[in-house]
Amino acid sequence: MEKEHNFEGLVHPLNGVSHREQRTLYYEYFLDIVPTVYTHKPKRRKPGQVERGYQYTANAHSLPSPPGQMSAVYFQYQISPITVAYSYDRASFSHFLSYTCAIIGGIFTVAGILSRSIHASAAQ
Repeated sequence: MEKEHNFEGLVHPLNGVSHREQRTLYYEYFLDIVPTVYTHKPKRRKPGQVERGYQYTANAHSLPSPPGQMSAVYFQYQISPITVAYSYDRASFSHFLSYTCAIIGGIFTVAGILSRSIHASAAQ
């Protein structure tokens, strides 16, 4: 039996999707499959448990089938060569302070540039 992965933020784009039409159609699904590694939060000095799984994106396209032919479903897929890794990481308080100071400094810099450009354009 296959294990169900419950990664944080995991989405199954085709769950609950159904198509019902009176006319005959060709359905094409384009699937991009991405290998995923999820590292859980570490528990008291133990390294986090690692789970491997796959995520996918799906795009659908339908075309009318020629007269006298049945409906059909085609799946085209490609496996991504890039692996997405989710991990739990907590930044220290000093990093929080430095990020906050960088944001505040950036706001003051942009405000100074705007102020100088407004004063320079008003003086002309």
